[in-house]
Amino acid sequence: MSLSWCPQGLPMFFIIKESFLLYYSESEKKSFETNKYFNIHPKGVIPLGGCLVEAKEEPSMPYAMKISHQDFHGNILLAAESEFEQTQWLEMLQESGKVTWKNAQLGEAMIKSLEAQGLQLAKEKQEYLDKLMEETEELCLQREQREELERLNQVLEAEKQQFEEVVQELKMEQEQIKSLFTFWLMMSVPWDL
Repeated sequence: MSLSWCPQGLPMFFIIKESFLLYYSESEKKSFETNKYFNIHPKGVIPLGGCLVEAKEEPSMPYAMKISHQDFHGNILLAAESEFEQTQWLEMLQESGKVTWKNAQLGEAMIKSLEAQGLQLAKEKQEYLDKLMEETEELCLQREQREELERLNQVLEAEKQQFEEVVQELKMEQEQIKSLFTFWLMMSVPWDL
């Protein structure tokens, strides 16, 4: 199906791609039908999102259609070759505009949902980081306390060792004194009995 772009009245080849109406010179139609792919460099692109597409009666152009949008400077007039083609083009153009609006609404809702999820994840992440910091600080404190206890244990062990050595020396001195005292007693007692 081909349409004419009315300001010049020239036949053009149009393709609807998602929510855009791409237009080419009529010669591209043969290339498209032969190769089954379209040129990525159209003569122009008309965004259909939010557009009003309606049939228009023009005396010089039967089967005309008007595309209008609040952001356009004027209207775009297109004409089909038959009433059947006009009906088909009107349906396709109107649906393309709706799909875009629905996608925008869904996209906005999805963005809000993702933002909310992102905020929730950021909050959870911060909570986990805070908890991790608390646990890390607690572990550091426990490690410092354990190290201090080990140091004190070593000091006490060294003091115990010294104490045991002093006790051992005192026992030896006591034994020596005992021996000397016994010897002295034995020497001082007369043997002639």
